[in-house]
Amino acid sequence: MELYQKLLSIAGVCIIFFTAQTMLFAADAATQDESDQLVPGYSEQYTFRVAGAPIGGQSATLSRIDNGQQTWVFTLDLSMPVDGQQRTFKQSGTFVVGSDGHAISFNSVSITNGVSQSEKVVFGARGATADFDPAIPGANHTFMTFGQPFLQVTNLVTPLSIATRAYHVSAIGGFLIPAFSATYLKQVAMTFKPKTNPNWAGRHFNVFDGTLSVPGQPDTTFEYWLSSSNGEIIRAINKSEKLEIVRN
Repeated sequence: MELYQKLLSIAGVCIIFFTAQTMLFAADAATQDESDQLVPGYSEQYTFRVAGAPIGGQSATLSRIDNGQQTWVFTLDLSMPVDGQQRTFKQSGTFVVGSDGHAISFNSVSITNGVSQSEKVVFGARGATADFDPAIPGANHTFMTFGQPFLQVTNLVTPLSIATRAYHVSAIGGFLIPAFSATYLKQVAMTFKPKTNPNWAGRHFNVFDGTLSVPGQPDTTFEYWLSSSNGEIIRAINKSEKLEIVRN
């Protein structure tokens, strides 16, 4: 679990460059002809880079909708040097959200350098329950949640992008997303504050500083580029880590 968390922290929290022109042109291309309507078969991919070098990617497909509940299938595949050695992290599974984007369940199998760990989180009126295989000694199984949180998972962009879509109408003035982290097993908050730049005028995106607040952990802030048409995440940047995640 320690190696799993270390690899996650190096890869970034959800997201993630350098020259402004490269970012502007790529973001414009990514937002063209994007549909605001999520229907079965809708798919999205994100590429991860560190210091400009690709380290892997994430994909997610909306497989079905039942009574408004969306079931998504995802994969994540990362490979990067950690402490001088190449480390790999793979994760696949499903997550289910309601018609408003709130979390219903999360199931995944992750493999860190060949070591497998499965996780299942189910959300209900009394909170969230989590189970791991193999079991994590001393880990709780039930967790308090407040209201109807969205889902947050380290390195998975799509659950957060679903949440930013839900806040699209109020996005210009900034907003706060309550979420439950399947990584930290805690209720967390994502606060988005708008940024301005004359070079962004007329572009097809809005830019925010998004801060992840996890109880007991230092806050982490990333720069998020959200589509001005539907609020989805186009790009996110962690300049200190030289980490970028961009929508293909």
